[in-house]
Amino acid sequence: MHGPSISLYVIALIVGAICWGVYYLLKKMLPIFQQKALGYAYILLTVGVVVLAFFNRTLSAAGMPQILSMVGVWWMMGLFFMLPLLLFWRGLAIVEQRTSKKAGGISRRDFICKGAAVLPVVSLGLSAKGVYDAREITVQRHNFRLPNFPKDLGKVKIVQISDTHIGPFFGPKSLERALNLAASEQPDLVVITGDLIDDLSLLDSTMKTLADFQKTLPYGLYFTWGNHEYFRDQNKIRRALAESPLTVLENSSCQIIQGERPFYLIGVDYPWAKSAEEMRSVKQNFLQQAVEKVPDNAFKVLLSHHPDFIDNAFAAGLPLTLSGHTHGGQVNVFGHSLLPVKYKYMRGLYQQGDLVGYVSTGTGSWLPFRLGCPAEISVFTLSALS
Repeated sequence: MHGPSISLYVIALIVGAICWGVYYLLKKMLPIFQQKALGYAYILLTVGVVVLAFFNRTLSAAGMPQILSMVGVWWMMGLFFMLPLLLFWRGLAIVEQRTSKKAGGISRRDFICKGAAVLPVVSLGLSAKGVYDAREITVQRHNFRLPNFPKDLGKVKIVQISDTHIGPFFGPKSLERALNLAASEQPDLVVITGDLIDDLSLLDSTMKTLADFQKTLPYGLYFTWGNHEYFRDQNKIRRALAESPLTVLENSSCQIIQGERPFYLIGVDYPWAKSAEEMRSVKQNFLQQAVEKVPDNAFKVLLSHHPDFIDNAFAAGLPLTLSGHTHGGQVNVFGHSLLPVKYKYMRGLYQQGDLVGYVSTGTGSWLPFRLGCPAEISVFTLSALS
C-alpha cells in the first residue's frame, strides 16, 4: 500500500492553516470563542470532519455511512468560505478602531461585532448549498443544424456523460439515475468522455450496469480515456471494458451509421506531456492516429477527455467535439472558478464558424461540492440545414 503523496501533505497543511486562521479570527472578533471549552470543541470537530473528508474512500470501504463524509466536506468548505469573510470583516474592525466614529445612533464597531456573528452562519449555509447541489444532475439540451451533416441521416441524438468518478460520492445508484435521465431523452448513442470510476471495488457492478444500458441504445455506448483511469488501475479497467459491450475509442475511430457520407465517432487518449510543446505534439499525433482510417467525406464527431483538443478539432475542421475534465470549475462565483483550475475551454459551448466544441461540467464529482456549476448530462441533436 502506498503512503500519502506529497500533494496530499501539502493540501493537509493548507487545510490546517485555514482551520487555524478561522479559529484565530473568531477569537479576535467573537468573545465567546475565547472560552477554552468552545475552542477545544472547535478543534476536535474540525479534526474529526477533516479526517472524514480526506479518508472517505477508506472509511466508506469499512462501512462508514456516506452522510458522515458529506458532513466532513460541508464543514471544511464552510471554513474555506469563512476565512476570507472574516479577514474582510476584521479589516473593517481595525479601520473602525482607528477612526472611532458614530453613525446613526449605533457605533460602527457595534455593527461590525454583531455582523461578525452572522458570518459563520452565512459560510456554513453557502457550504450546505454546495453539498446539496452536488447531488443534483441537470439535463443540458443542444440542437445543432450543421451545414455538413448528411441530410439522409435525418436527426441523430447523442447523450454525453462525463467525469462520473464512481466511488463514495457518486455510487451505483447515482449512475443508474444518470443513465435513466439519458434513457428518457431517447438517444441514438451515448458517449462517456473519461474519468468513469475511482473506486475499483465498484468496477464489476459498473460494467454490468453499463452493459444492461447499452442494450437499449440503437447505436451503442462509447468510451474514451480520462486521466483518472491512469491514476487508479488502467489495465484493470481496460480488461473490464474489453469484456463489456462498450466500444473504447483510443486514438481510433468507429463507423456508427453507413451511407454515402458515413457517420463516424473518433476518440483520443488523455495527452500526458511534460511541456506545452510536447502537449501540442502528443495531441496532434493522437488525432492523426484517430482519423487515419476515416473516409475524407465522413461526418466526424470527436470524443476527448481533455478540452484542449478543441483547438485541434477546429484546425482539422471537425464539426463537433465533446470533452470534459474541467468539471466546469466546480466552485464558481460570478462565473469564475474559485479553484486553481484554468483551461482555455472551461465549460459549455465554443464555436468557430460552423464548428462546435463542448466542455461538459461533468455528471459526478470526486469532491461532493458544486457551486454555480451543476452536474449534467448533455444532449446533442444533430441535423442538416434544410
